[in-house]
Amino acid sequence: MDELVENAIHHHDGEAPTVTLSLTQTDDGCVCTIQDDGPGIPALERDALAVPLEEKLVHSGGIGLWIAQTLVLESGGTFEIDSREPTGTAVRMGL
Repeated sequence: MDELVENAIHHHDGEAPTVTLSLTQTDDGCVCTIQDDGPGIPALERDALAVPLEEKLVHSGGIGLWIAQTLVLESGGTFEIDSREPTGTAVRMGL
């Protein structure tokens, strides 16, 4: 979660980033959602998350999102990224 919050703040293009964390209990465990009001995650970064390993043709600018996704998925969880309107990103981790 630290990496995702840090990414949201670091990549924000405004003066006062807003990052919200929420935790919801489900029948299977819980879902942690991290939302921001930044510019969103570029398509190249999202595409790189869909590839199991970094490749020459598809790779991200950093490894923070990839590490977060890998840790959650390897722990048997789920990892989703959605765009927010009018700006921002929501990352959901089911554990």
